Amino acid sequence: MTAFEAAHWFDLHKFFLESNRILVKNGIIALIGYFLPEIVDPLNPNDQRATQLVLEAYNNPLLAPYKNSKILILEKRYYDLKFPLNYEIVHKDNILNSIKANAQELIGYLESWSLYQGLAAKDERIAENYIQQIQIKLKDILKTSDLSKREIIINYNYFIAMGRKLE
Repeated sequence: MTAFEAAHWFDLHKFFLESNRILVKNGIIALIGYFLPEIVDPLNPNDQRATQLVLEAYNNPLLAPYKNSKILILEKRYYDLKFPLNYEIVHKDNILNSIKANAQELIGYLESWSLYQGLAAKDERIAENYIQQIQIKLKDILKTSDLSKREIIINYNYFIAMGRKLE
């Protein structure tokens, strides 16, 4: 069984009960995720400001009221997942995957956050202003007026919590 970037939303007690029911001996659960990606400007690869901007965006006080406690397990890279006692557990970290994207796609990623979606549902005007401020800062960092025409590299650092059913 696999779940990608989703296990933190599960009712883990029910999930593991059902997994235990349906998995055969030596069956494997692989729960895969990532937290915040690193953003690399190919024209200035040592500049960490875009990555810092993503971190600041995530920790913006405007989003704090919409932070679900279930996200904490993702922030801890699934190390706190509690598999049933009859599972052998392995955790793999630092699995790097880099993709080329335009900088506007990064904005779409930020808008996909559950925290942002909570803000947008509460007050669309404030949410739009929040994103516009990030776009302005990102344009300044990348020295561009059009994010859709500016290439960046997004480095996702994946982790996997795996459990093998022993009995």
